[in-house]
Amino acid sequence: MGFNASDAKRILRAMEAQNMVRTEQKTNPKQPERTTTFVMLNREHPHVARVLKGVAGIERKFPICSIEGEPLSETIIRERL
Repeated sequence: MGFNASDAKRILRAMEAQNMVRTEQKTNPKQPERTTTFVMLNREHPHVARVLKGVAGIERKFPICSIEGEPLSETIIRERL
């Protein structure tokens, strides 16, 4: 996304502090001795909701649409086990 690692961590921590995202540590299915950080978007946060719905002045690189079914992260975890 064009951020170096330290900037990306700073941005993630700021988004976490504002309750825009939530992170969770989970065991890596392929390497159980290691953990993986999951980042979940808080769609209830007012700013996140505005961006997802689309507001004048916010340019997106991809269309936002509704996707049926379970979250992709759950599908990936289930298929790795």
